[in-house]
Amino acid sequence: MSLEDAALQLKTTEAARLREEQAWRTLLRALADRFEHSVGGIVAHGSGAPNPVSAALP
Repeated sequence: MSLEDAALQLKTTEAARLREEQAWRTLLRALADRFEHSVGGIVAHGSGAPNPVSAALP
């Protein structure tokens, strides 16, 4: 393998690694967004529910 071939292979490998990292970040961000949306809905639903302790107080 020539030096030029090795340099090209390194660039190609690095570019692939960067694409994979970006895809991973995108996947994690989407997962975090879905989690936040799900938890936010539960919290909003739960905060509107009556509290049994406060309902028993005069």
